Amino acid sequence: MIIGSDDRIKLPLYSTDTGSFVQIISTYEDDYKTQSSGVMIGSNDVLTAAHAIYDSSHGGYASQVLVTPSKFGDFEPYSSVYTDAVFVSDGWLEYEISYYDYAVLSLSSAVGFDTGYKEIAFLQEPQSIIGEELISYGYPGDKDGGNWLYSTTGSPDALYADHILTFENDLDIYFGQSGSPLLYDEKVTAIVVSQFENGNNALFLNETSYENILNWSSQNNQNLTSQEIILTTQESITALYIAFFNRAPDYEGLNYWMSEAESAQSPSDITKIIASEFAQHELFTQIYENLDNRSFIEAIYQNMLGTSGDEQGIFYWENALSSQERYSVVDDMIKATLCTSLQSEEFAYLTYSEYFDAKIRQDTLSNKVEVALYYTQHLGSSTNITNHENPQEDSAYIASQEVLQNITDDYSSVEVAITGIDSTNIVV
Repeated sequence: MIIGSDDRIKLPLYSTDTGSFVQIISTYEDDYKTQSSGVMIGSNDVLTAAHAIYDSSHGGYASQVLVTPSKFGDFEPYSSVYTDAVFVSDGWLEYEISYYDYAVLSLSSAVGFDTGYKEIAFLQEPQSIIGEELISYGYPGDKDGGNWLYSTTGSPDALYADHILTFENDLDIYFGQSGSPLLYDEKVTAIVVSQFENGNNALFLNETSYENILNWSSQNNQNLTSQEIILTTQESITALYIAFFNRAPDYEGLNYWMSEAESAQSPSDITKIIASEFAQHELFTQIYENLDNRSFIEAIYQNMLGTSGDEQGIFYWENALSSQERYSVVDDMIKATLCTSLQSEEFAYLTYSEYFDAKIRQDTLSNKVEVALYYTQHLGSSTNITNHENPQEDSAYIASQEVLQNITDDYSSVEVAITGIDSTNIVV
């Protein structure tokens, strides 16, 4: 219900960070249709109200459920996707009351990697939410035909049985907003479920519902396709140059290591073998000999990604150094960054923030490899180092580092760099 003046806000077209909020159209066997709202909580998972997809008065489960993320009228940047499974709480199936009004939709494609998705959370001290401002996003049926995203805010006045938040003075909702998420500290802590005589209700996620939702969300992870990422030998060698020395390979060096790779007796281990050779170079000793393990890992991160790395990653790789040589860990860091299929079942546990950060790392190093290879192949022998006694003072060495300085995860940085390389007068 609308409490006092209508405080719902129509979000502008092309709003940012709205991809995770979805419109849901459910069709039942008797042709009855409902419109509701929900939120992406995984790459192929939507959290919504159970009554949005199960109604015993219309035969039970909806026969067809269509989900459209970030819909603004006819503008549907992520198109629509059908569900291939639904999960509804046992309590709703038996009683159809607000205490159990939650469900998870499994989508037929992993659109969440494009839209983004939200974390869910439950508070250890539920009463602490009383009086705090929550924000909700959904598709009210009385506005724009239910086809436009709106936001509304409210502060709960009470919490009943650790389940139901009541709003007596704010949080304006109407039909169509059922299933809309309520966010607190950027996490989904409740969903809109019903209106009552003196206000509106939301289902607060407690430990039971939280665990059920996580369990349901994991049951369709096998639907995620694993894309095998295999680097060419040239790409692998180039990545070693970047990680070890923060530079593109010189033409002579790349050809030498390619020849070594072609004649290797154990081609599957060739990057590890080449990495061990890199670690024996006097320049490696000069740069890294006096660094402790943490500082070494931070330096390799800086070469690969332009940052000193995140604490979790630093801890992991620093720990790996307790049982592996430095060259081996560097090779593993490259493979973990470039060859990991982030959209596979193996990494379905990642929050969107974690996935997004990993994708930035992967794209950054991938872009660096592309630019470095282009630089070496396009400029040929002009990239060769002639000052072998002090290579870091060699103009070709310096140029091989400068060409990578402005490369980021944004592919436009690759295009700018390639344009610069193309404009270089020396082409061999």
